[in-house]
Amino acid sequence: MTVHVVNLYPTRDPEVLRRRSVAIETWIESLWTRGVQPRIMATREIPKVADLITYGFGPVGERIILTNADTCVVSDALNTISYALGSYDCYYSRRVEAPYGQPYAGADLFAMTRLWWEGIRVRWPDLYFAREGWDFVMKALMQESGFRPTYPVIYHEKHEAAWKQNITTDPLQIHNRQECERWAKANGYGRYLYTQPPYLFALEVGELS
Repeated sequence: MTVHVVNLYPTRDPEVLRRRSVAIETWIESLWTRGVQPRIMATREIPKVADLITYGFGPVGERIILTNADTCVVSDALNTISYALGSYDCYYSRRVEAPYGQPYAGADLFAMTRLWWEGIRVRWPDLYFAREGWDFVMKALMQESGFRPTYPVIYHEKHEAAWKQNITTDPLQIHNRQECERWAKANGYGRYLYTQPPYLFALEVGELS
């Protein structure tokens, strides 16, 4: 069974709710009506990435698709994701910024098999979702498995990311930056650190090399 896991955190912000509503329509059309089972977390507290993934797999899930709460999915996304999971056991997609059509190096959709996650779990650092750096680590581990990203299957309305507003002072930001810095240096990715201050990793990095 393939599961779509997402944290629909409580909010009354009308713009957040509007973007989320648009995204949900694409999930219904492109994922949920095509056999992918939704598994919704709804916690106000920002979850750890590992906890969100574990919640997604649950007791019976064999594959998960993890997205942000406002990530829109294109109509043929599931075919692309399924092919990659069959070949590499993992997948990620960069996004296109709507309405301008600009590609963005960060990734807002990740997919993986339970087998893949269990295999890399021991190497996964203690990182919070929706804060800086965790997507870089996940992309690096997926590329180590042989996966390389192709065309994006997601899009997203451009808005200011919450983590950028207090990039060096937010406690969860500080935690993620410290964990990611240790991980990068220990795993041969130190050359990607602080190449575009104040960001931990350069935002324009798409493929790792």
